Amino acid sequence: MINLCPDKDAVYEDAYRILKPGGHIAISDVILIDDIPLQLRSRFQTTWAGCLGGAIRDEEYWQVVLKAGFVEIQVVSPHTLTPKELTAMASCPGGEFTPSPSDEDLSLVQGKVSSIKFSAYKAD
Repeated sequence: MINLCPDKDAVYEDAYRILKPGGHIAISDVILIDDIPLQLRSRFQTTWAGCLGGAIRDEEYWQVVLKAGFVEIQVVSPHTLTPKELTAMASCPGGEFTPSPSDEDLSLVQGKVSSIKFSAYKAD
C-alpha cells in the first residue's frame, strides 16, 4: 500500500521525542477502516479537507504510532463517519473554497472512514 501521507510518521516521532518518559498523548484523527481505490485517495489529497486527505488504513496508522515508540494505546471513541459528516468534512472550510465531492466519491467512501480518539504513553 502506498502511504499518501508520509507526515504522520514525523508527527508521531516528534510527539514521542518531546514527551517526558511516562508522558501521554491524546489524539483525535481520521482513518480508513476499509480499502478505497488509489485514484480516489489521490483525489482526497487534492480536493478534500486535510483530515480525510491524509487518512490512511487503520492497520498502517497503528503501526506508525507503535513505530514511534508509543505503548498502551487505548482507543477511546471510534466513530464511522455518516454521509452528512463526510460531506461536511469534504466542504471544509466552505463551499466557496473547496469544491464539493461528487456523489460517486461520497458513495465510495461511505462506511470506510472513521474518526478515532485515542491515548498512548511514552515508555518510561
